[in-house]
Amino acid sequence: MADMLAAVRRLTASGFSEAQAEAVVETIADVQGDLATRSDLQAQTADFRSEMAAQTVEFRADMATQSAEFRTDMAAQTTEFRTDMAAQTTEFRADMATQSAEFLSRMEAQTAEFHSRMEALRSDMQEQAAEHRSGMAAQSAEFHSRMEALRSDLQEQMAALRSEVKDQMAEHRSEMAALRSEVKDQMAEHRSEMAALHSEVKAQMAEHRSRMEALRSDMQEQMAEHRSEMAALRSDMKEQAAEHRSEMQALELRLTIRIGAVVGATSLVTVGVLAALIALL
Repeated sequence: MADMLAAVRRLTASGFSEAQAEAVVETIADVQGDLATRSDLQAQTADFRSEMAAQTVEFRADMATQSAEFRTDMAAQTTEFRTDMAAQTTEFRADMATQSAEFLSRMEAQTAEFHSRMEALRSDMQEQAAEHRSGMAAQSAEFHSRMEALRSDLQEQMAALRSEVKDQMAEHRSEMAALRSEVKDQMAEHRSEMAALHSEVKAQMAEHRSRMEALRSDMQEQMAEHRSEMAALRSDMKEQAAEHRSEMQALELRLTIRIGAVVGATSLVTVGVLAALIALL
């Protein structure tokens, strides 16, 4: 308001009437009120920059959340796989320990039974020998006159006893051979079971390795997809930034053109007003 009064005074001092001076000052003030100032452009630029900064912060927060979720899922899958492997290993060791204990108990039972049979056979032979000795002493004391006949009888009985002992020994040897054969068969069966169990364990380990390779391949594919998504997102951000730059350049160009047009129109109005004032004078 002070500037307008000062302008009116200068025009009045230059020879304009007070009404003419006020009309000229009001016309120039109305024209300047429609022009865009540098502060308006700076305010629009600051708003655009703050909006871009907010979008950038939001994008970074979304990327950090997605990365944390991906790392959490990978850690959970790895922990679950390690737990399954530990449980299967513990179960396999328990089965092996149980089978070994059963085999040892069977061997100990068969060995104890064999020793008991040997002791029983030895006791029978000792009893038979004692009975024969007592019988021979009684017959020798009672029938001394029949010594020759009794001797021949005793020789026959001894021969029969030797034959019986030989038969029992042969039977015992056959039982021992059968027992050895049975033990060998059981050992061979146990070895075949152990080989089958070993092959099964190898197959399970191969299957676990294949699962690990598949899981590793899936993880690599997911990481590749994540990288491709990140690259696509960066490309989109670059394109959006380029579009915003082009829009800002176009806006600056339009504002420049408009300012130039307004300045040109203002100059023409000012020249017309001055010409009219000169004509009035």
